[in-house]
Amino acid sequence: MSCAGSPWHDLPENFSQWLSIYRQFRRWTLVRLCDRICLFKSVHDLFPNPRQ
Repeated sequence: MSCAGSPWHDLPENFSQWLSIYRQFRRWTLVRLCDRICLFKSVHDLFPNPRQ
């Protein structure tokens, strides 16, 4: 059986501990942060700010 992606343990040492990074990523996943960022970006592209 093979695994896709990179294991959290393989993060560079100059990052925080892998478990801290994983926990933050998990929190963002639970609140669907990436979905909200993509939605904001798509709406912003459809309706640009007229003051710019």
